[in-house]
Amino acid sequence: MKTLSLFTIALGSLLLASCSTVPMSSASADSEAKQFTPPPGRANVYITRGFGVGSALVFQTILDGRIAGALSTNTYQLLSVPSGQHTLIVTATENVEQTTLNVQSGRNYFVQVSVKMGWLRGRVSIQHISETEGRSMVLSSKRAAANTYQ
Repeated sequence: MKTLSLFTIALGSLLLASCSTVPMSSASADSEAKQFTPPPGRANVYITRGFGVGSALVFQTILDGRIAGALSTNTYQLLSVPSGQHTLIVTATENVEQTTLNVQSGRNYFVQVSVKMGWLRGRVSIQHISETEGRSMVLSSKRAAANTYQ
């Protein structure tokens, strides 16, 4: 019985330690982002990360060469950008992935980042997703803080 209790405590500690955290936005900012209304003359880019393997990994996001912030499981970032071409880079322990976004003002765009198997650690993968799937992921996630640049 004592061995079982020690095992349970050790397993619980391991699970808690493996959960990653990132700076979060306020509840009001989260609610506002979930209205999916881009500011005048700009487009919204939502970068989402669901739940799954690699929950201990934190991904760093970089938009147009500037650090945007970090994503952990079940979080998203909202970046409002002007129309045109933008480069999104997401970094993980073992790799860096990049994608190009061509956006038009007044629209929402959704990108999903996820973990794929790497040699020793999880690697980041980027995928453009539909607005329907993106909205669903955002609504079931919490907004991570993101730097804004004009």
